[in-house]
Amino acid sequence: MVKVIYLDTETTGLDPKANGIIQLAAWMEIDGETKDRFNVYMKPWDGCVYTEEAMKTNGISRETIDAAKSELEVYGEFKSWMDHHINRYDKQDKAFLCGYNVGFDDNFLRALADRCGDKYLGSYKWSGAWDVMSEASIKLAEDRPNMPNFKLETVARHVLGDDAVDEILKREGHTHDAMVDVVITRELHRALVSKD
Repeated sequence: MVKVIYLDTETTGLDPKANGIIQLAAWMEIDGETKDRFNVYMKPWDGCVYTEEAMKTNGISRETIDAAKSELEVYGEFKSWMDHHINRYDKQDKAFLCGYNVGFDDNFLRALADRCGDKYLGSYKWSGAWDVMSEASIKLAEDRPNMPNFKLETVARHVLGDDAVDEILKREGHTHDAMVDVVITRELHRALVSKD
């Protein structure tokens, strides 16, 4: 049984120690079948640094953040969500973490777990996360010099096509929304690993 957690975060900056998660989205897939989604805004800890560039990019207002649940509440809900699908005490029952530049999101998730007093986040997942950016870099090695950038939407349009990405955006919302980016990442991953 293969379990995959597609993950994306929207954050207040690039440093997981100084900046925090303001939106956490995840998609649980078991043996290729969608099982559950998790998508929550959260209010970071007092003293969290908000960078102007990050806030402009993700477009999440301070009003939305201030009205959201605390990161401690959200982390508890996220752990319960994972507990529903993974027995963290069973060494053979883990999930692969999958995302676009997933190391970024994983570092923020680990910092969140640390702030919430949880030293056992790793008990839910296999080591060796699946980085869709790295998968794309391999598959598109010859195309990359001609691409304007290697951002998620650019790569997805190159691989999936404009119509497929536009359909996702029409159905789900805009990029730099964590759940929209999870949906695009999942489709991109599936397309990349199915290519010859």
